[in-house]
Amino acid sequence: MRLRTLLSRALLGLTIITTMLVLTAGPSAAASRFFSKTTGITADAYWTQIDGTEVGTSPFGNVHLGYLYAYEMVSGSPEVFAYIDDFDCPDGLLPSGGHGFEDEPVDGCVYLGSRYGYGQNMVLTVDSKLTSATLTGSLVLASGGGHGGDGTVVGNPPVDMTWTGVGDLAKSRSTYRYTENGVTYSFTDRSSSRTAVVDGTIGPMSFDPDLSGGYLTKFSSTSKERIK
Repeated sequence: MRLRTLLSRALLGLTIITTMLVLTAGPSAAASRFFSKTTGITADAYWTQIDGTEVGTSPFGNVHLGYLYAYEMVSGSPEVFAYIDDFDCPDGLLPSGGHGFEDEPVDGCVYLGSRYGYGQNMVLTVDSKLTSATLTGSLVLASGGGHGGDGTVVGNPPVDMTWTGVGDLAKSRSTYRYTENGVTYSFTDRSSSRTAVVDGTIGPMSFDPDLSGGYLTKFSSTSKERIK
């Protein structure tokens, strides 16, 4: 969950389709109005993968905490990012989540490193009621160099994932407004989201329903500014 929270906050600002309109009105050239609208859809997934192999038999360990975030700026052009923490764990033990980026035990497991990735030839579909979604394409996975840095490519697994929405649709709305020195500004944010069951595969890995999950979200925000 720590990975999901950090990456969602970091990437949410990229999930946009923006339209902008500037109107000038009134006898004064300084009088104007500004309006913009931002919308987007996202599908994200988190999981724990257990290989079932012996400690020390793989450079990537035997337990992996993964997170994938897909967003669509314009129809047919999704962007996809993934992040995976690798651990070596004795049989029956799992890391509780997160790490300190050092080779120290985490709940009996040893953190070995992280892999990060981005999508290639991705196709994302999310239905309007957030009850289902699909994602196909492939990931370019790299290790070393830090998240988003220049690392070494270590794989190019195909992606074939589905999300099935469960539970009620959660909606939220917030508004911020201020007036100062003849300028009135307001910002309104709206979002709808639904938890989801994740299925499908990333390369040879499938999703254990007891160790994975996801969310489907759509949102919009509007900004208004008026200068007298």
